[in-house]
Amino acid sequence: MPKKEVNPIRRARLVQLMDEMNISQKELERQTGIKQQNISMMVRGLLNVSGPNAEAIAAAYPEIRIQWLMGYDDFKTDAELTAFVLAGVESAKSGSEIPALGGTALDASMFLLSQLSGFKLSLWRNRMGGTNDVEYVVEQIKRGCIVSRDGKSAEIDIDRWSEISNEVCDLVEFLLQREINRANPAHKGERQ
Repeated sequence: MPKKEVNPIRRARLVQLMDEMNISQKELERQTGIKQQNISMMVRGLLNVSGPNAEAIAAAYPEIRIQWLMGYDDFKTDAELTAFVLAGVESAKSGSEIPALGGTALDASMFLLSQLSGFKLSLWRNRMGGTNDVEYVVEQIKRGCIVSRDGKSAEIDIDRWSEISNEVCDLVEFLLQREINRANPAHKGERQ
């Protein structure tokens, strides 16, 4: 069974967090209960930052959002997410679409792929009726979006949106790697 590759975004964000907050591996072990050996392996890119480890880190440092640490979006703190939401409130009031649920390039790409496939994505906040309540808007974004085509629709929450985005990334990575392998034949079983 091939070894699962380490997510470079998660690794980089762990390193960034430790650097910015001046946290040693020993201190992180003390605060989270994650063994220092595992922290060292995550920092060196030998072990993935798993969901349970990210949850432990976010519990120990509640100002850090687990979605950011896991690479699901680019908002490290709730304050950054709130600033994004506030910037979008005026667009929502005017009926404009913001083509991103998490504010990442991946979300924008998913929006574009959806449009090219004939689907329409609508954010929940398009139903908010002109409210100015930031908490309401944040809650609506967490709820996700409505996807529709041919008169049928489905509600997709933010967690499922992240799963779909990751599945698309995995598929694209597989297809591109296959093209590289076709262009550069190697010995059987050797990964390029």
